[in-house]
Amino acid sequence: GAWSANKSVTFNVSLAPHIDGNFTASPNPVSKGQTLTLTADNVVDDDGTVASVSFYRDVDGDGLVTSVDKLLGTDSTSADGFNLSIISSSTNLITGLNKLIAVAKDNKGVTSLPKLTTVTIDAPPTLSGFTASTNPSASAPITLSAKGSTDINSMAFYLDTGDGVFNSTTDTLLGYGTYDSVAKS
Repeated sequence: GAWSANKSVTFNVSLAPHIDGNFTASPNPVSKGQTLTLTADNVVDDDGTVASVSFYRDVDGDGLVTSVDKLLGTDSTSADGFNLSIISSSTNLITGLNKLIAVAKDNKGVTSLPKLTTVTIDAPPTLSGFTASTNPSASAPITLSAKGSTDINSMAFYLDTGDGVFNSTTDTLLGYGTYDSVAKS
């Protein structure tokens, strides 16, 4: 048979962005309820610009972003690097070891390979008892006593403003004290 004329096809390949630096979670470990900062360092795109970095909890532990993984947030401002600060009591994080994934996306919608790290969320210490001295008077000091788990490093006593919710900026700090620890079972 006869040959047809040669035809050429031209197409552009967009290179994926990549996270060349570290992916960190700080502090690590972090106490439940405290601020956790995720940072992806040195995120680059060789043929465009990095549009964002998204941070996930790797629920299924496979090291890839899948439909079961929980999006923690996305940073689309690279002025200070790619960071995400969240409260560690977020429903998307669990007490214990959390596997995390960072994925960069460029201006053409191409995503990077995942970068992995871990963070441990510590449970807050627990109080097992709290008492105040009986029959206090204006001329005698009030004795406050609390018992808690063995992982308590310090204890502070506050006077509630009356709403029944602890708030260190509105409740009145009465002082710091010692504590009696109770063995964990």
